Amino acid sequence: MLLLDLLHQIIARLLGQLVALRVELLFQTFDFIILIFQFGLLGLELLAESLEIALPFVARKDRLLDVDGADFDSTDGIRISGRRIRRISRTRR
Repeated sequence: MLLLDLLHQIIARLLGQLVALRVELLFQTFDFIILIFQFGLLGLELLAESLEIALPFVARKDRLLDVDGADFDSTDGIRISGRRIRRISRTRR
């Protein structure tokens, strides 16, 4: 009888450990899935940051080289070539 009680205790402990290990493995699986989602969100965040950095170079308004609407092609009718300065008409542009 004592041997059967001992066998019963050993089996109960083994089953208890197996259940605990299964629960731990389940939690590790959930943790792994959460880490995958976090990694994906980090990639989306980096993509958004790169778009935020790139848009001022490309956008029409608020771009990096737009200084108060400066037009670098504008010469206001004055052309400088060598030492001569001459006025040009607005219709040729």
